[in-house]
Amino acid sequence: MAEIDTASDAEIFVFYGAASKACVATFSSLKKAQEWIKQHSLSGLVIKFTMDRPGFDLRLAAGSLPKYLDENDPHARESFVDNSFHWHYFYGVSDDEPGFGDAAERWNRKNA
Repeated sequence: MAEIDTASDAEIFVFYGAASKACVATFSSLKKAQEWIKQHSLSGLVIKFTMDRPGFDLRLAAGSLPKYLDENDPHARESFVDNSFHWHYFYGVSDDEPGFGDAAERWNRKNA
C-alpha cells in the first residue's frame, strides 16, 4: 500500500458549475462556498478535497480503492476523483435543503 503524509488536514471546497467542464471557484470552507452559490443562484457541484492528500492515495492506503482501478495505472490515478464528500446545487439550493427536488426539476426542464 502507498504511504502518505497525513499531517495536513487543510480542506478546500471546489465548485464546478453545471455549465462548466472545469473548476469555477475554490473556497476555504463549505459555508463560504454555499453563501456564494446562494447569492448568485448557481447550479453545480461542490467537492471537498484535503490539501496535500490525493484522494487516490488516501483510498489506496485505507484499502478502499475501487477494485476496478489498477493502482499502477497512471491514467487511473490522474482521472480518479474521490467525491466522498460532495454537494449538489440547483439554483442555489443544496441537496440537503427543502426545495431541492423542485429546483432540480426546474433546472432539468430548462436544460432538456
